[in-house]
Amino acid sequence: MRVFSGLIGLALVLAGPAWADTPKPVEALDLYRLEQPIDPQLSPDGKQVAVLRQTRDIQTDRVQTDLWLVPVPGSGASDVRRLLVGADRAPSTARWSPDGNSIAFVGKDGTKSQIFVLDVKDGIAKPRTTLKFSPSALSWSPDGKRIAFVNLVEEKPEAIYKLPEKPEGATWAAPARVVRTFPYRTDPEGWLTPGDYQVFTLEVATGAVTQITSGSGDWGREDGQPAWTPDGQFVVVSGNPAPDAHLKPVQSDLYAWPVAGGGTPRQLTTDDGFENSPAISPDGKSLAYVGAPMCLLPPFLQRVLSPKRAI
Repeated sequence: MRVFSGLIGLALVLAGPAWADTPKPVEALDLYRLEQPIDPQLSPDGKQVAVLRQTRDIQTDRVQTDLWLVPVPGSGASDVRRLLVGADRAPSTARWSPDGNSIAFVGKDGTKSQIFVLDVKDGIAKPRTTLKFSPSALSWSPDGKRIAFVNLVEEKPEAIYKLPEKPEGATWAAPARVVRTFPYRTDPEGWLTPGDYQVFTLEVATGAVTQITSGSGDWGREDGQPAWTPDGQFVVVSGNPAPDAHLKPVQSDLYAWPVAGGGTPRQLTTDDGFENSPAISPDGKSLAYVGAPMCLLPPFLQRVLSPKRAI
């Protein structure tokens, strides 16, 4: 069963009120009956919440999500809840546009995940990208014209051998898998595609996609979303541009990248440890982020994970 064991505590709470006449012990099947609201996003006017409802399908043993619009009590909005995107799209990462008229989200378009933009008034969602890999970490620009997101850029390693051509009609064994990167496999993703995560911008009106970060670093992968400066000229993301960054899981700094692309980023933090999840104040004068200096980790982890130690 792929359901998280951490949900058992929630199941105990939702199984029934403490004063129920006939208490019923929690059983494994109850985990499939749970419904959870996740990643709630308040609308700019504060009257509605876009929220994902997470359920579990017992037929496929899979987690499912759909996207709902829920009114805030006492806000004056309609009391009717609206289903915006069904589970067939597997929506995630829903984010309001600055004017509150649209919601961007990641959803299935055929067999691949793409960025959709939904008109809140008419409820119509349209795909705006044709990406090879699933995007993540959506963030609207202050003027609402662009969306920053994170996506994998595949790196194909140089071949170290060459097989003879397969004769027509021949039946051969599956080709060997050559691993030259680390990490190369995780649970539940399975085999990983070699490459680095980069930050892109999407022009909402035209669908044009522009890459704004470059080089090694896995830029923005550990952030909730790229942080735009109020003038829309830069995005702040975490990353580690060291060639062996994949061997240093707890080392990253924050960098400000020009949105125009092709520029040199400005490094904002230099601590020995990780800094990620940046957020910029409305006046653009302050930056909040999550971090952990290496010195705060237990000594044995410092010895294993220190970026100054060869692994």
